[in-house]
Amino acid sequence: RFLLDIVLLAIAGYGFYLLNQQGSLAVVIDDGPADPFQNPLLLVLPALSIFALTLLFLRVLPWVMNGVSYLLLRTNNVALMQAVRYLGRTPHHYRPPLNLLILTVGLAVYTASLARTVDLQLYDETFYEVGSDLNMLTSQQVSGFGGQNDEEEPFTYLPVTEYELIEGIGRATRVGRYNVRSQIDGRGVQGRYMGVDADSFREVAYWRWDFSQYRLGSLMNALGSHVNGVLVPESLIGRTSLRVGDPFRYSVSVEGTDVDFEGIIVGTFRYFPTWYPEENELLIVGNLNTLFEGVGGEVPYRVWATTDAPVTDRELRTALNERRLFNTSWQEPESAIARAQAEPARQGLFGVLSVGFIASALLTVLGFFLYTLFSFRRRMVEMGVLRAVGNNRRTMIAIVAWELMLLILFGLLVGTALGVVVSQQFVPFLQVGGSGTAAPPYLVEVAWEAVAQIYILFGGLFFVALAALSWRLANMKVFESIKLGETV
Repeated sequence: RFLLDIVLLAIAGYGFYLLNQQGSLAVVIDDGPADPFQNPLLLVLPALSIFALTLLFLRVLPWVMNGVSYLLLRTNNVALMQAVRYLGRTPHHYRPPLNLLILTVGLAVYTASLARTVDLQLYDETFYEVGSDLNMLTSQQVSGFGGQNDEEEPFTYLPVTEYELIEGIGRATRVGRYNVRSQIDGRGVQGRYMGVDADSFREVAYWRWDFSQYRLGSLMNALGSHVNGVLVPESLIGRTSLRVGDPFRYSVSVEGTDVDFEGIIVGTFRYFPTWYPEENELLIVGNLNTLFEGVGGEVPYRVWATTDAPVTDRELRTALNERRLFNTSWQEPESAIARAQAEPARQGLFGVLSVGFIASALLTVLGFFLYTLFSFRRRMVEMGVLRAVGNNRRTMIAIVAWELMLLILFGLLVGTALGVVVSQQFVPFLQVGGSGTAAPPYLVEVAWEAVAQIYILFGGLFFVALAALSWRLANMKVFESIKLGETV
């Protein structure tokens, strides 16, 4: 195994380099669908990385133990000193079970974190697409039930307070989306303009901390403080000459008419609800009232709202009809999330991850327990010598307890650290959209609940194994362990 860990680590590093170059596990070929199996070797990269780092740790562990034993020279803890020196001098005795323990814990943390991240990402993607708990649009069409009225009535805009009176709806805000064009560094750019009510948008919109370097409240305060203020993507600031505080000219297309505006950049964002950078390069967020003043009146907009309780389609339709909002359509994320969670493929994926996690943990516990029993039988002569030179049973049990505790503790801590690091580095590359990208990006969530379960499981293993070894030590006969002519 000479330098095997170095070779595997180099292969894993090259795999991460490839992932960073292509930006995703899936590769888009000739504008076709993203194919994650274009380079299937990258799929085993997490396990390979954990295995390589485990071997590297086992190589340096004896040095760590020798350093710890040097520090223990100033103490009077004979049992701990004996245990540390044994682990530092005979690494080949405990390398297989410790390798299994670290690898299992690392993979368990990775798979559990992957499952939790994918589960939470479903909520994030769905709420990001809708923008809030409820997204409503009343189209400017003929009023009446079923289009029975042949005469068009003037379209009226109800104040958002009317929507807040509907049972189950909490806060509501207006959001308008329109086409926009601008000239940036001599290049024409097209995208979307989103007009919002700064004072209420912060209470309604779905927001995640990584969408911007600023809090949503700070962005809305900046918009509220500047009538002509606009928010633009950070990517636009990074690749152009624009900076926060610069004037910004743009043209909004509303109902076939282009209206020119001159705003000022007051903030930036990385992602914004309902905006997908791969579809629209530019998104400008501004004050909706400023747009209405420039256009000369109100134009169609959407109403985003929060819900205090589940709102059924029938109840919402009845409440809207009572307010003569007959042509209102809406989106809500909860039903889409429920449908996605009920998909057989999704349930199968989580089932495989759960079964693999449980099976690997139980097999590792069994293997580690058998190792402790067999290692004790192998060290019967050594234990007999220590007992014969004056160590009492309490000291012998303490030595075995420290050895077992150090092995389990090092295995759990190193395995957890490797699982967290590999999850943080690899899981974001698993996100695959229609063109190889998706929004919002994966926000890796470490499954600390699963980690706690692993720690509890191996904590129980420690006490069971210690009880079994203590019973063997208590019943050990020195004359049976050390026989004439037998060597250690």
